[in-house]
Amino acid sequence: MIERLARTAGGRAEVTLHILLPEDVDGITLAFSKSESGKQALLIATSPIRRTDATTLGAPWRIEPKAVHCAEKDGALDLAETGLPALIGAP
Repeated sequence: MIERLARTAGGRAEVTLHILLPEDVDGITLAFSKSESGKQALLIATSPIRRTDATTLGAPWRIEPKAVHCAEKDGALDLAETGLPALIGAP
């Protein structure tokens, strides 16, 4: 199931997707692709994937709801703290 929430905040469009995965899912990789003039201009993914190779999919993380804290930022609700280890190279 995918729930899509579209809104405008601070003059820019924002979309939030809530994705409910089946219990038997072993991994997931999210990818964003942008094209310009019919050619791929940008591709960002959460793991380096290879077609037909399920071992390259990232593993899902379970986050306890009480470990997540949100706060208002620039007029929108934003994730402030997750209780997860810091990611290397994260801002």
